[in-house]
Amino acid sequence: MNRDKIRRLTVGATALLAVPPLLMATAPTAAAHYNYFYQGKDFISVSETHGHGSVCDREVDGNAVYAIWTQGAGRDPVVEWDGGDSGCDTAYFPVGAIYMMLCENTNHGTGADTCTDWIRV
Repeated sequence: MNRDKIRRLTVGATALLAVPPLLMATAPTAAAHYNYFYQGKDFISVSETHGHGSVCDREVDGNAVYAIWTQGAGRDPVVEWDGGDSGCDTAYFPVGAIYMMLCENTNHGTGADTCTDWIRV
């Protein structure tokens, strides 16, 4: 190959590498997305629109699980329990959830349950 042809290929490849960041810069940054988290085998999720979520107790350990979804401080949380029956339990929110937390009822009312940190969705 001659040097002019190599130089054209190099310039062309460099231009192609510059295109993806340009496209990403114009893409919407707040696209809807499904979000989930596991604590052991137990599971919490929120829908793409953040309008509803599910909680699943998938451990046969006698401890029910519950999920908490909220828009943040000062907002009423939505709580849904699942006690290990078949399937998951679903809750619907009056406004889109921003945070969620999954807890396992390990103390059965005698103290603090085992919970995840707040998860931003």
